[in-house]
Amino acid sequence: MTLQRVLILCVLAALAFNASSPGPKTASAERGPAPQMPRPWDKVKEIVIGSAAPGWRLKTVDGTSIALSELRGSVVVMDFWAHWCGPCRKLEPSLDQLVREYEKKPVRFFTVSVWPSRGFDARAFLKDHKTASTFLLGDDAVAGDYGIWGLPTYYVIDPAGRIAYIHVLLSVNAEDLEKRLRAAIEKALAINDSISLFESTVGATK
Repeated sequence: MTLQRVLILCVLAALAFNASSPGPKTASAERGPAPQMPRPWDKVKEIVIGSAAPGWRLKTVDGTSIALSELRGSVVVMDFWAHWCGPCRKLEPSLDQLVREYEKKPVRFFTVSVWPSRGFDARAFLKDHKTASTFLLGDDAVAGDYGIWGLPTYYVIDPAGRIAYIHVLLSVNAEDLEKRLRAAIEKALAINDSISLFESTVGATK
């Protein structure tokens, strides 16, 4: 593990500690053990571009269940996010812009909330902070499966369910993020177009 990664994990741990410091108790604050983000000495899973994306089934704040396996044929963009993460919040408009840009294309955008503080109420948060992407309640399992060690982390998954792009944001540059994600999405969409063309050609020859 690089020194840079260790330093970033230490900063994330400090931010999470501050976000979860004692305060007025609410119903959400009583639910279960606190999520566990990786510690600087923990080994996280390495994800390889081109490998099959780990499956998941997560819920929205309204209880709607969504599974990655149900999204085959679409490009899937995942933004691993936390409410206490400054860069995550600052870059929300960039993801919203991409959602609007691709609203008529087979592209699905998800903001996956991980490592929340005990008192975080996602439903209340979304009443005041609307997101154009679909907001999902993540957990330690999905964060671990995707090798998340820093936030925000973005994944682009192609229509066949393979990892097409990974972006761990180590600096806040909205323009650069949009450019990189857009390029990855376009590349994944081109794969989908190629599959459709192949299927049409095979069907025509039968």
